[in-house]
Amino acid sequence: MPVLIQQDGKPKNQIAWNGVAPPVIPAPLVEHYEALKERLRTGLGGLNETVAPAVAARNRFRLPNPGLGARPGLVRIDLGISSVVRSPLRWSDKTIELVIDGFAGFERFDVPVAVQGYKARAWIPVGRLCDFAVLP
Repeated sequence: MPVLIQQDGKPKNQIAWNGVAPPVIPAPLVEHYEALKERLRTGLGGLNETVAPAVAARNRFRLPNPGLGARPGLVRIDLGISSVVRSPLRWSDKTIELVIDGFAGFERFDVPVAVQGYKARAWIPVGRLCDFAVLP
């Protein structure tokens, strides 16, 4: 895979993109991947690609508004490796309603949630996802 290196915002090397071929995955890695999938199928009775639609869910939460006013801002859920940032469904001066597509059980995640007011830069922690009211 070609790597473009930059220094001070300018390319340090050139890549002939028309000569870049699709990557070839070595056969031992493909075999290992297929064996791993089979072990998962045997142990779990199926894999996510066949089970996912059955566990998909729309997760709705009610969060407290920490005094950011009635003008809508953003909500961030920190999942550790990445964060999910969403515009809320409803935002009032007292509460914030959030809808996130996910899966059954997502509401039990013990991860931090923060909100950001309209045109604000700072994120304000409001608690842990598992502590908020789940809406039907």
